[in-house]
Amino acid sequence: MGNAAIAGKMVQGPSRRSRPGSLIIALLLGLSVLVAFAALALDLAYVSIVASQLQRAADAAALAAARQLADERTLVPGFDPAQRIAAGVAAACRFGSLNPTGGEPTVIWPGSKWAEGGSDIQFGVLDHESGRLAALAFPNARLPDTVRVMARRCRQRANPVALLLGRALGVAEAEVVAVGQATIEDSVVGFAPVAGSRVPMAPVAVLAASGDGAGSDRHRSGLAVGD
Repeated sequence: MGNAAIAGKMVQGPSRRSRPGSLIIALLLGLSVLVAFAALALDLAYVSIVASQLQRAADAAALAAARQLADERTLVPGFDPAQRIAAGVAAACRFGSLNPTGGEPTVIWPGSKWAEGGSDIQFGVLDHESGRLAALAFPNARLPDTVRVMARRCRQRANPVALLLGRALGVAEAEVVAVGQATIEDSVVGFAPVAGSRVPMAPVAVLAASGDGAGSDRHRSGLAVGD
């Protein structure tokens, strides 16, 4: 009987004093998971803001570059398109830097080749039916009508977006790319006379009052009768 009593004591269940400790551990694990998800949500929101700012910079750079293509100097005989293209590149770089992303100036890289690691600016002619951009090889006698600008925050540009709390999860940075495109309608950009030819001019009248004002009154009455 004595042995049976001792054996009965040895198979007793775990003490209730150990349960609070295991509950605290479970709460700490759950809290750490919640904190990780909260950090991920904050970083995703931050990257979304940077992407919106980067898109704005790309659009501004493309519009500024396209504006340089719509210039009256393109109507001058013997005009070199390279001049306007160079002005467009300079404008794209300038307006890109004026629109910061994530607190840093947006760097638009000029270059001679639109490719990974090359230029961020592409000039070409837009096919309005297909929506495709046919890039022009320079030097080219044709003036482009479309500018495409790629703004990047990536490791290759040495400017990735630094995450705020993602480092705790092993993700320290993110890459964001935005593309802006602007097209000018160049079917009519102005009028230029052909050398040696006469330019028809429309008559222009300036209404001027006489000393006694009678001239103005007669002109107004004539307009009233004509109407």
